Amino acid sequence: IPYFIKEKADGEWRLTESGHIQNQEFCTSAEGSRYDLLNDMMVSHQVGDEATLWERLESYGRLEGYLKGQFGIL
Repeated sequence: IPYFIKEKADGEWRLTESGHIQNQEFCTSAEGSRYDLLNDMMVSHQVGDEATLWERLESYGRLEGYLKGQFGIL
């Protein structure tokens, strides 16, 4: 995730810091969950395994649709 920090001094905005935030840690206790699917999608994308990526995307979409149908906003 890229980020930029700007500060206003003397009526002018100045970029004081920028960089990228990256996390390589995976959630290992989420087997079969949405987080597990997200981890699989990330790894599949990184290694160029489009077949697995699309399979996980479809599974995630079905799960997300099911959850939205079962649990509404209060």
